[in-house]
Amino acid sequence: MSGVVTILLLLFCGSKVGRTADPVVLPTRQAQVAKWHVRLSDEGSSIADGELPVLNYQRATTSLAGRWPRAHYIHPLYDLDGNVLTEDFPDDHRHHRGVFWAWHQLLVDGRPGGDGWLCEDFQWDVGALAATMESGTVRLHAEVTWTTKLPEATGDRRVDEDEAEVALSPAATSSSLSFQPVVAESTDIRVYPVQVADGHPYRCLDVVMRLVALQPNTMIGGSDDEKGYGGFSLRLSLDEGIEFIGPHGEVAARVTAIDAGPWLDFRTPRAGVLVICHHENPGHPQRWILRQEKSMQNVVFPGRLPVVLPTAAPLVLRYRMVIHRRDFPVALLNDLHLDFQAITP
Repeated sequence: MSGVVTILLLLFCGSKVGRTADPVVLPTRQAQVAKWHVRLSDEGSSIADGELPVLNYQRATTSLAGRWPRAHYIHPLYDLDGNVLTEDFPDDHRHHRGVFWAWHQLLVDGRPGGDGWLCEDFQWDVGALAATMESGTVRLHAEVTWTTKLPEATGDRRVDEDEAEVALSPAATSSSLSFQPVVAESTDIRVYPVQVADGHPYRCLDVVMRLVALQPNTMIGGSDDEKGYGGFSLRLSLDEGIEFIGPHGEVAARVTAIDAGPWLDFRTPRAGVLVICHHENPGHPQRWILRQEKSMQNVVFPGRLPVVLPTAAPLVLRYRMVIHRRDFPVALLNDLHLDFQAITP
């Protein structure tokens, strides 16, 4: 794709424009009129509702002075008043970026690949990016190929139920290796119009990723330590502090992953972001890595132990973010969780 394409649509909930791969379930609450402005370019896509920006999707690879190259993530993400919620290239963790999904461990037949979390020896090639409309929503669809550097495997290999050992060529170095395609990702980012429940506005955004291995015995995993972090993550601005609210009340952050339920609400003094995991995600309910300052918030999948990606039917991960104001009633959070669970593949 070259140049810039701008789409301007005035949409009401219930209208149908185009087609989509996934069913749409809108909560039975008052929905406001959305005047979508969708801009597509080689760099990515920006979505606005009237005069207010909603999000930017980064398609092209970007870096900081050539370091920490990354693509295929959301930044900025905005609150309901057009203020930026997320950070990119923060001083404390330069590899963090907006709303992203990445993993430390990538193994192909036992050979270690690059680190998508740290943005090392790893590339996201967004080969196609399209926007469609249905039932008042905007859906961005991205076809992405993961490429990475892989050492050549030599010698004998022993694989058993508990561990895998691969003899690797000692002469292979990162600089001497070429990038190889290892995973095909098909991802939808769906943006809903602002809705109102009991006088409180909110906006839903869904992220659905489908992962298929392009090489046999390809595995992904979180950090190889007791934390095991990796997967769907948000780097929110924490300059003014943050609170965590789950199904059973306030949640305290700790170093390792927490069993806090299928949803968590992240509240800053100005706005909130509710993150919901779909019940059909593997390992549901997934655990959480939470940080009070200078870091990201992570829905952990699969954890420290890598899982094999399928080569046919994809592994599917579904998440919903709900952007709301600080005073959004806690009692309504579980209702929003149930709305998302009503969506079935």
